[in-house]
Amino acid sequence: MKVSVLITSYNQKGLLQGAVESVLDQTRVPDEIIIADDCSQDGSQDLIRSYATEYPDLIRPILQSQNVGIPGNRNSAYRATTGDLVTYLDGDDRFRPRKIEVDLETLEVNPEADIACANIAYIDPKGRRIGTWCDAEEEVPTGDVATEVLARGFPKGSLFRNEMVKKEKVEKIGFYDTDLPLYEDWELRIRLSKRAHLAYAHEITSEYRKNPQGISRSHAGRHLDACLRIFRKHRSSIESLGTDDRRYVNRQVRPWIGQFAWRAFRDALERRDRPTAWAYLMDAIKFAPQFADVRGIARFFLPQALADVIRTFRR
Repeated sequence: MKVSVLITSYNQKGLLQGAVESVLDQTRVPDEIIIADDCSQDGSQDLIRSYATEYPDLIRPILQSQNVGIPGNRNSAYRATTGDLVTYLDGDDRFRPRKIEVDLETLEVNPEADIACANIAYIDPKGRRIGTWCDAEEEVPTGDVATEVLARGFPKGSLFRNEMVKKEKVEKIGFYDTDLPLYEDWELRIRLSKRAHLAYAHEITSEYRKNPQGISRSHAGRHLDACLRIFRKHRSSIESLGTDDRRYVNRQVRPWIGQFAWRAFRDALERRDRPTAWAYLMDAIKFAPQFADVRGIARFFLPQALADVIRTFRR
């Protein structure tokens, strides 16, 4: 079967070369590589053009003339692929040499599967290994994982990534939701897992770079907004589950969303943005009352002058 790899990048020139080279160095070279750049201003597009010139029969560039966001950029790359199977990586991550080979082997020995994923090494900004996604193979659910994806019931509360998937499955669900600023990968997998079965290989085949300045570290309010959109979008799916599964999903997801709400509430308090703080407080109490920030709530309801005095003494 024909294999496509898509690479998405945005102002990652210093790391993008490593990502591209890791795909070129595969023991089973892909049939095509699509590199989609989201209007970088750091010379990334010149680097991509040079690769396309060097490998004209293998690499095709998509160079956005304006910023379209992560979901839009990924959709452009996905739609451009011509392979039966598609896998991907971000411009600051890397494949291990056997990544594609392992995925194909996983699908071959699991013919009922539509998605192949494998273990992941976490690396720091300098490329040094700092951890592993899965410590024990049995931690990863396989087969029909729709409920586990809804609940984020995977190792460390983090979903599989860099998976290889049958392109037709992604086409049928309409690719990524471009209205989401974050967690678009979780939302796509919620829809995908309703139609596709998962197989897993415990071998580490990808390296995911943990960047302290990355989008995952952005303002808690952005995380909360994206999570709430996804939760509301798929609420009917949660409500349609059996009693035990519904309780499991809510037990897993609601506290996770609630912690973003408490963080966003505290941030708004620090900015003295009381209307926003109130909205976040309502979400926090609704989703995770067990994590109540009593001091923060007291500060919110106390007169501002008294709250300032208390803050001064706490320092």
